[in-house]
Amino acid sequence: MKFLVNLIQVAIVVAIIFPIFHIWDVDKVEQLCRNTKAGMSKTAFIGLAHNSGAKITGPTDDSLQGGKWTAIASSHSPFAKEFCEIKGTSTTVAYADLVEY
Repeated sequence: MKFLVNLIQVAIVVAIIFPIFHIWDVDKVEQLCRNTKAGMSKTAFIGLAHNSGAKITGPTDDSLQGGKWTAIASSHSPFAKEFCEIKGTSTTVAYADLVEY
């Protein structure tokens, strides 16, 4: 019986905390996407991404010569339905777009 009570208490705590975490984590990705501007340097973007706390994949080179690159900023939450796609050329950001999948 005590195990069941403890299990219910844990479930209630998770049910309260997880939605708050989800909203907070998705907002970090949206803020990063809004703050990433076309023309900003690649190193400034990497610094901004590092400070944002969002999960970043990349920047990875899209071409053999290394001229075009792509980065993805996503939420740590497994139920997030959007991510930020950042594309750039050479050492500058070309655009950042919030994509929903």
